Amino acid sequence: MMNPSQYEPDLKKPKNLNGADQIKILLVDDRKDNLLALDALIRRDDLEIFKANSGTQALEFMFSHEIAVALIDVQMPCMSGFELAELMRGTNKTKDIPIIFVTATATANSQSFWFKGYEVGAVDFLLKPLDPDAVKSKVNIFIEFYRQKRNSKINLKLITRTLETLSEGRNKDGIGATVTHGNNFGEVKEESPSNGASMLFPNW
Repeated sequence: MMNPSQYEPDLKKPKNLNGADQIKILLVDDRKDNLLALDALIRRDDLEIFKANSGTQALEFMFSHEIAVALIDVQMPCMSGFELAELMRGTNKTKDIPIIFVTATATANSQSFWFKGYEVGAVDFLLKPLDPDAVKSKVNIFIEFYRQKRNSKINLKLITRTLETLSEGRNKDGIGATVTHGNNFGEVKEESPSNGASMLFPNW
């Protein structure tokens, strides 16, 4: 006889659930002073901030870590921010990382600039000189999006694990098997439900 408690889902939250571990942010700029300024604006205990001084180094960080959001300077030598974004969109590992472009106000005056930025994957822009409140607000939005997405994945894994446990329990105890027996009216077949509905909802 099955013990229902044996198959109850484990609702204990995994270690580091709900953002107890650090969320990873990537800053990309060829100038060290800009990187340090951005770092100082957004740094807090629940964030791990990576600083890349080139598009190549940024890609290395993105392939090695799960990045919640990337703040990328548009005007960089060798590989511009737009070129980096195009490379990101071409790879499964990096294509879904939200991109906030950082650029000088003078550069952003043309309409074609904005179209190009959104075309290569920008979700937002930050204009220099940077407004500290705007920087924090926009970064916080994408941190929260990332946290919700990650928690949804964890919850899905818990549900999947619970269903697998229920399935293993049914197989072990013969649930779902067909029973044949005889009586005065001939042979009768009784089939147990093929899913766990009768166990979870006895009135079904």
